[in-house]
Amino acid sequence: MKDFLLCSDFYPMIGGAHHWLYNVYSRWPNPVTVFAGSQPNSESDATERQRAFDAGDHGSLSIRRIDLSFPDINILDSTFWKTLISAVRLISAETGNSQATLHCLRAFPDGIVGLAWKALAPRKRHIVTFAHGEEMSIARSSRQLKILSYWVYKASSLVITNSANTETLVCSLTPSTKTAVIHPGVNPADFLFPEQELERGRTFYGFTPDDIVLVTVGRMEARKNHANVLKAMRCLLDSGFQLKYLIVGGGGEEQTLRTLVKDLRLDQAVKFTGFVSDHERSLAMALAEIHIMPSINHGQMFEGFGIVFIEAAAAGIPSIAGNTGGQAEAVLHGKTGLVIDGANVDAIVGATRQLAENKEIRRVMGQAGRRWGAVHEWQSVAVKTVQEIRHATGN
Repeated sequence: MKDFLLCSDFYPMIGGAHHWLYNVYSRWPNPVTVFAGSQPNSESDATERQRAFDAGDHGSLSIRRIDLSFPDINILDSTFWKTLISAVRLISAETGNSQATLHCLRAFPDGIVGLAWKALAPRKRHIVTFAHGEEMSIARSSRQLKILSYWVYKASSLVITNSANTETLVCSLTPSTKTAVIHPGVNPADFLFPEQELERGRTFYGFTPDDIVLVTVGRMEARKNHANVLKAMRCLLDSGFQLKYLIVGGGGEEQTLRTLVKDLRLDQAVKFTGFVSDHERSLAMALAEIHIMPSINHGQMFEGFGIVFIEAAAAGIPSIAGNTGGQAEAVLHGKTGLVIDGANVDAIVGATRQLAENKEIRRVMGQAGRRWGAVHEWQSVAVKTVQEIRHATGN
């Protein structure tokens, strides 16, 4: 049985779904070819990052870039069919007539391609689909996507969900599908730094030893709720707390957030890092006292799980998470952090105050977090994934 991975978008894009699959399949026990979509050619920086990434060492993975740029998923549109047929032909040429499993990043467009690929040789081909949560809400907004997602999940030998919350959503659409809940993981060693390096990192960002540093790591999207954290920061600073806030990553909400920082007079308290390397990302997490990302539902988008909460745990710092989606599975309330209503600024203020003013609580939660992170070590996640898939496909 040969294994292939299909990702319409892939590294070096930074997202929980990409991070999850990369860390699992780079540890796969046999070689895996990933059919990956390309970065837009118009973005020279992104194209260069992609080229540099592809040239690196990726363990069991070998990367094959193909055109997976669906302009829209519409079965009445000839462009959709041309892209679909082209992708299926390319993948079929690589997989050949042997027994093969195609592991799909998500139900659409990846799973739709997988569905068509499997239909050409249903006895020899298996598809495994990953589910992250938010795509379920998107599917419900479109009759076509809902039907297509139903057939993708139904045809899948296994649907791997990132949380029990996501599993419930998948089963509500396709009750008969076989599912397995596997939480994404972490490499704990990536978040262990010598004290001197942590101090240099804090100095680099302009933080003093007396500052309580909050950090959010992830793409700047409305659902990540940076805006309410900034409003809470203003209240806490006015109350005399010595706080700094480090926002790590890029995203579509950046200019909106920068404007809000100015409006709230937070220029001296907030730092934006922009795009950073994996090492810099881990260091930013480890040098902080509190990880804060009280995500909210925004339209059809919500937090299916939140790998960053496990990363914060591995870094030994408590998290403040929201109470929607699968966040409460990633953060153990009262043990590795606090789970609150992120739509309520007062709740964010209260949770931040509780952690900021009590170093002992942060220490105890940090220790519990390291134990929680160790449970989710990537090698264990990869082994469990292999076992579940082999059992489901009979190979």
